[in-house]
Amino acid sequence: DSYMKALTLAKDKKLASLCAYMARQCDKKFQNYRAMSVFKKEAGKVPDHYPELLKQKGFDKDYYKELIEECATYNSFVAQLNK
Repeated sequence: DSYMKALTLAKDKKLASLCAYMARQCDKKFQNYRAMSVFKKEAGKVPDHYPELLKQKGFDKDYYKELIEECATYNSFVAQLNK
């Protein structure tokens, strides 16, 4: 809820994108938690409606995509270190 509130109030493109990304991460974690609690398996693909919310606010989705790619690169780097 806090990330969505911040996304709603954000006037800065980067802040709005970060809020959208974090809200999506929370959604994914919650969906997986619910699936594990009920079905004892992870949730499948969780829909990503946050780029559309950014578009509705008048922001492009470029920074959002860039943020996701950056996080994926970082996660890959950390995974390689932990091997």
